[in-house]
Amino acid sequence: MRWLEAIVIAAALSGCTPSKPSDRSFDPVAWRSAQLDDSTRGEMVDDLLATKRLAGLAQAEVIDLLGPPTEATNFDRWNLVYPLGPCRDCRFPIDPSWLVIRLTDGRVVEARTIEG
Repeated sequence: MRWLEAIVIAAALSGCTPSKPSDRSFDPVAWRSAQLDDSTRGEMVDDLLATKRLAGLAQAEVIDLLGPPTEATNFDRWNLVYPLGPCRDCRFPIDPSWLVIRLTDGRVVEARTIEG
């Protein structure tokens, strides 16, 4: 039982806790008008990804849906990057979460979130 206690303590000290998926539906108008320091996008991203709404879209279609991506130099493997607001899985939400999208031949082949 000691190892379980150690895991619980380590998780508490790390500042990360599992997030529960949001039940907020994706709304493109609310997404595009969201302030980057609030959680609006973060609350909608689970629905956006679960419905596979981005799968196979052309880059122009993604931009029409989500608005222009953020210029981010630290996401070399990803073609389009969108800030989601404060980290959802962190006890102290200092670092932002991101929606990252990879394109192949100009179409979405992968989309996921990255914390911090």
